[in-house]
Amino acid sequence: MPDIHFWIQIENHAWDVCPNNIDRMSGQTLQQITGNAPQQVTLTSPVSGAVRTNVTMYRALSGDALILRRYTANWAAPDDRKVNPWDLNEPNPTDAGTMGTIPGAVIECSLGDRAIVHFRNMDTRTDSHGALLPAARRTHSLHPHGFAFFPISDGAYPLSPPDTAQATGAEAPLWGGASFKQGDRVPPGASFTYTWDTHSWPATAGVWLYHDHSICDEDNVGQGAIGIIVIHNPADAANEVLAQDLPGGSPNGGLTHLICFPAPLGQILPHALAGLGSVREQAFRREEETLSELPSERIIRQDGLHVEVDENLRPIRICLPFYVPPPTQAQYLLLFHTLGDAGMCINGRKYMGSTPTLLAGSNTKMRFGVVGMGSDTHTFHIHGHRWVLTGPDGTNPGALQSSAQVRGVSQFEDTRLFGPANSFAFTIQQGSFFGAPPEAPGPFGEYHVHCHVLAHMMDGMMGWLLIVGPSTLAFALPQGVPCPMGSGGPAQVTIQDDLFSPANIMINAGQSVTWTNAGASHHTATSNPGAFGCAPPSTENFNSGDLPPGATFAHTFNTPGSYAYHCEVHGCAMAGTVTVM
Repeated sequence: MPDIHFWIQIENHAWDVCPNNIDRMSGQTLQQITGNAPQQVTLTSPVSGAVRTNVTMYRALSGDALILRRYTANWAAPDDRKVNPWDLNEPNPTDAGTMGTIPGAVIECSLGDRAIVHFRNMDTRTDSHGALLPAARRTHSLHPHGFAFFPISDGAYPLSPPDTAQATGAEAPLWGGASFKQGDRVPPGASFTYTWDTHSWPATAGVWLYHDHSICDEDNVGQGAIGIIVIHNPADAANEVLAQDLPGGSPNGGLTHLICFPAPLGQILPHALAGLGSVREQAFRREEETLSELPSERIIRQDGLHVEVDENLRPIRICLPFYVPPPTQAQYLLLFHTLGDAGMCINGRKYMGSTPTLLAGSNTKMRFGVVGMGSDTHTFHIHGHRWVLTGPDGTNPGALQSSAQVRGVSQFEDTRLFGPANSFAFTIQQGSFFGAPPEAPGPFGEYHVHCHVLAHMMDGMMGWLLIVGPSTLAFALPQGVPCPMGSGGPAQVTIQDDLFSPANIMINAGQSVTWTNAGASHHTATSNPGAFGCAPPSTENFNSGDLPPGATFAHTFNTPGSYAYHCEVHGCAMAGTVTVM
C-alpha cells in the first residue's frame, strides 16, 4: 500500500471573505452593502517569516481565521496550492497572497493509497489585550471522513486513546508531561501523525471532509479549520478526471493572458495617463508565439484594454485580455459553510465576484465535489446542467463494499439537498449533456452555481460556472443592480429557528422593519454588539426583547447606514443586516 505524506499546519491570521470588493448580483461594493470602511491588516507567515503590511481587506473576519496550511516535509516551507486552479476568483494562496486557503490543504489520493498526515499546531491567537488565549482554547485535532482508520487516528475529543508509537519526546512539556501523544488534543506548538487508509475499498472513493474535532471544535470549524479529502477510483473511468494544472504546470497561476497587436499611429490624451502602470504584464505577441514579457513597463490599462506606449507616450501595441485555453478535464471542490461573523460563504468567500467562478470549456469533463459544514442545511444547484445519480452494484455488504459505485440508480438532478458534514461528487461531460434545447446556439456563457435556500443565496452563497472557447476575450463580467426599495411601507423580516429571512434587507430612510417570529423557539432582534459582543457593531440601537412564537417587533430607521443585528438567544451566528438608503 503506497504511503502518501501530507504536512499540514494550523495557523491563524486575518482573512477577507470578499477580496474583490464587489457583489456582482447587486453591483455594489462591500462598503455600500455593509457601511463599513476597508481595513488595513498585516499578515505574517510563521515559518518563512514573510510579512505583508497594509493589506486591504474589504470584509475581514472580526477574529483570526484558522488556516489548515500545506507545507513541505518537516514543515520546512509553505507549499500552498489553490483549492481550485480553474477558479477565476481564488486569491494567490502563497506568502505573496492569502498565506493559505479556506478550505485548507486538499488531501488527495487514490484507492490503494494510505495517507500519512503530519499535523502541527501553530495557533498563536490572542485576546483583545494581546495575551495568548488559554492553551485549551488553542488545542486542535484533525478528524477525517471517508478513510478507514484506527481509534488512535480518529482525532475526536475526548475519545482517542494515546498512540504508544508516538512518544512526546521534546514536546513532553507541551503535552503536560505525558509520555505519549493523543491525536484528539494536540496542544499549541506540538505535533501528531495520523494514518488514514483507503484499503483499496471502492466505498472510500469520493469527496469527503476533514476538520478540527478537539476541545473547541465548534468555534474552530466556524473560523475555517476545515479541509477537503479527494479519494480517486481509477476503475471509475466514466466519472473520474485527471485534473489539469494551469498552462505552465502551476496550480497557482492566473487564468487570463494578453495578446498584443501593433497599434495604429495615434496619441494618448493626458487624462489616460492615470492608468499608467509600472508592473510588467505577461503577454502573447501573437497567439502562435510562446509566452514572453512585455519589453516595456509603460502600460496603460483602461476599459479592459492594455496599451503599451513609447518614451514619448505614443501607442506601440494594443493588448487584449483573453482567457487561457480551458481544460479538457477539471476538478472543482466547493465548501458551503458559515465562516466566523461573515455569514454564508463558499470556500471562505462570499458574494458573487469573490466566490468561485469556475472556468471550463465546451467539452470539459467536469468533476464536482461538494461539501457542507456548519449548522445549516443547503441545496446545491447549477443552472443549465444536470448530473446522474450513481450508486453501487450488489445486494450484500461484501458486494456493495467492493463495488465501484458507478451504476446509475436514479434520475438526472440539478439540485441536491445536503447538510453539515455531508459531501457528494458527480461528473458532467460538457457537450454530451446540456440543459438547453438542441437549437440553442451553444453552452458558452455564465451559469449560476449556488445554494437555493434564498436567504443563503442572497447573503452571498453564490458562484458561477463560466464556459469559454479556446480564444475568448476576458472582458468584465456582467453586474446586476440592487432590488428597488419599497414605497415607504414597513419592510418584513421573518424569524425562523436558525435565521432571519431575508438576512439582508434594504430600506429607505424613514421606513420601518417589522420582525415576525415564525419559528417554534423564542428569539430576539437585537442590534450589535449585544450581550454576545457580536461584530460589526451597530450605531443604531434596537432590541425587540423576548419574542415568543407568533410575536412581532417593529423599529423605524431614520439615518442612512448599515445596521447589523443578531438573536440574543442563539448568538452571533444568527445574524442579519438592515441597510438604510
